[in-house]
Amino acid sequence: MTDYRIDDDGWRIPVKTNDSPNAPSSAYKIVETSLRLSIPPIFANDPKSGALEMLDSLVMRYVPALRAVLLTHINTQFKQSAGLIIDESPFSVTDVQFTALVWSPTIGQRMRGKVTLCSPDHISLLVHHTFNVTIPREFIDCQTFKYANDSATENSGGGRWLHTSSTQVLAEQGRDVDFSVIERNTTNGMLTLTGSILNSHLKDGVKDTKKRRKSGTSSSTKDDQANQSNEPKKASKKQKIPIRTANSSDERTESSSNESSSSSSNDDAQQPSSAAVEAKKMKHKK
Repeated sequence: MTDYRIDDDGWRIPVKTNDSPNAPSSAYKIVETSLRLSIPPIFANDPKSGALEMLDSLVMRYVPALRAVLLTHINTQFKQSAGLIIDESPFSVTDVQFTALVWSPTIGQRMRGKVTLCSPDHISLLVHHTFNVTIPREFIDCQTFKYANDSATENSGGGRWLHTSSTQVLAEQGRDVDFSVIERNTTNGMLTLTGSILNSHLKDGVKDTKKRRKSGTSSSTKDDQANQSNEPKKASKKQKIPIRTANSSDERTESSSNESSSSSSNDDAQQPSSAAVEAKKMKHKK
């Protein structure tokens, strides 16, 4: 028997009653939604055909308004009796309501994929033979598992991850692997996932690990602040730059000019005049 639950986004998700809490769950959702479309003028006589063609162009692509990959749509209807033409644009803008089947995995959701490639840096998987998933090395327990590239797997274009003290295989090409969704990435209308196979993510979930990471970063920042506080205060005083106003700068320049003029006058007073020097010379000649 299959039941349904409603998530935070309003999606209706099928849930099996006999599933365990850590079992992989489905990311397929059915939703009643609407989109605003711009129908080309070529469909002026048959706008519904234009709306259907516009929706068909979005199939198997990530739609930001739905926050999911659109798989199919049915029961398409217009929400208004007439479209809206804005300014000089020939396109008719209208809201279309329909029922959609989408694929929308959530952060922390546990899923299952088939391994397509193993390398020392990451593991690549395919979910439902369609959607790409990458598991970076940082989300693999490298203390328990190691990468091996033997002759049997070298020709196939990838190695495998093995247990360090036994022959247990963690991941190899064609093998199913359970993972937890860490991040969702969208590029050119395609949705890709970043997964983790750490036991902490598979059992405890992703939120607890994020909290531990935040606490670690906060402790490091506290240490940095403590180190900065231990620095001598003179250095901090040197970094302070005083702000001078226009009046203060004017006063400073005037005082400097006065000082320069007074210094020049003193210098002139100290130096003897040319007439006095000539009079002395005449006395010596006599």
